[in-house]
Amino acid sequence: MIGGFTTDGRIKAYQFQVLRDDKHYFPPYHAVPIIRGETLRKFPFLYDVFSKLEGKISNDIMSELNFKVDHNKEDPAQVAKDFLSNIGFKTSERKRGEADIAIGSKNFTEQYILAEIFGQLIENYSDLNVELKTGLAGTKICFDALVNGEIDLYPEYTGTGLLVILKADENVRKAILKDGEKVYAYVSEESEKRFDVAWLKPLGFNNTYALMMRHNHASDINIKTISDLKNYLNKLNDL
Repeated sequence: MIGGFTTDGRIKAYQFQVLRDDKHYFPPYHAVPIIRGETLRKFPFLYDVFSKLEGKISNDIMSELNFKVDHNKEDPAQVAKDFLSNIGFKTSERKRGEADIAIGSKNFTEQYILAEIFGQLIENYSDLNVELKTGLAGTKICFDALVNGEIDLYPEYTGTGLLVILKADENVRKAILKDGEKVYAYVSEESEKRFDVAWLKPLGFNNTYALMMRHNHASDINIKTISDLKNYLNKLNDL
């Protein structure tokens, strides 16, 4: 038994099984493109461009993309292109020239891949030229760069928005933390009011904390959820 994150590429590499969090122990961390309000007002069609990605990237898909980069050492740009092509998106256009929009990312694999996906999506479904400013360390640096206009958008997570960016108080956390839709609604509304930042449509995956087991072991003892694990451990204690 180990702890990890639900979209880690090592899940496939080491044949782990993620236990479903049926007890809602872990906060939701749904991935969402966030964009400066000023940028969205200037290029309102970006809302529709990014809506094309809504729900298109599941936990399993994101884990597979991470695996290709981390384990197989594939190029994030090529992994992004292959993903978009495989789900029927145009990928042939890569513009050159002065950038109209800058896409940022934090400094881990998943973010590099998502930034590439965003860039290729924009360049194939609009007339905009894209500049990538990836590897901007952690949340504070990335979000500050967004608010200050150094970048126009980047991938963020609803749980991070709630707990790190907005620093929701205990009453808010207790009221909404176990409900992914409520967390998304809260961070969307509060980010717009406080920072003029828009949360676009969720990409589909939830990169939250997780408990994992070796797949063959979990299968042998029929454990699929955290409740299953709890019941199994209780039975062992009763022996």
